[in-house]
Amino acid sequence: MDMSMFQREQGYRLCLSVLEQLRDKGLLTAEEFVQARAVLIEKYDPPISALSLENP
Repeated sequence: MDMSMFQREQGYRLCLSVLEQLRDKGLLTAEEFVQARAVLIEKYDPPISALSLENP
């Protein structure tokens, strides 16, 4: 994994953590969480996390 891939993965996971906290506090619905996560995946194109989404 090169530095660019690492930074994309790191950025995605950081933002995902924030989304999970918002969802857990009831500030995001499950549907909004799924939509926001899709936006993050499109924006960051995380090399590792994208694999786990293919096999839920």
